[in-house]
Amino acid sequence: MLLLLLSFPSCGTAEENRFTNREVGFSLVGPKGWQEKFDGGGQTVHYTPTPWVDFPVLTVVLEDLSPEQENFSAVDFAKVILADFQKSYKTQLVESPTKVDVHGIEGAKFILDVENVKRSTNKVVWMRNLFYQFRRGRKVISLMAMVEREEFDKYRKVFEEAIQGFRWLEK
Repeated sequence: MLLLLLSFPSCGTAEENRFTNREVGFSLVGPKGWQEKFDGGGQTVHYTPTPWVDFPVLTVVLEDLSPEQENFSAVDFAKVILADFQKSYKTQLVESPTKVDVHGIEGAKFILDVENVKRSTNKVVWMRNLFYQFRRGRKVISLMAMVEREEFDKYRKVFEEAIQGFRWLEK
């Protein structure tokens, strides 16, 4: 189901921070001054405040709906993502999937804490994940922001501002 992980350019003015995916037909503006980190053979781009940290991170995931998900709303798909996380990780639900509107674009949002091992220290930490999903045709765009739970309030405004930069392109 997972197709591609992407994100957005990282420094300069707001327009220089704009990431555009013309194939799917969307764009968004990323956090000013954040650094790109590539992995997965160039198919994954994470954005972090500095190049040597794992978190906080903001990522965009493009997914295809399966035939049985064709009639799913963004909230329905958010519930699928939530269930997948709950099956695979130790989690604590903070906010259930709900319908949201971002500049007239209907989507879904939920917040989930996930137990994770921090690579830089090998310690178990709780990560707070802010998820937004938007659907266009058979594609779902998931915007995922992740930071240590204790740091979430510090970065939430940065994450929310980036998500407010999400736009559909004319097809």
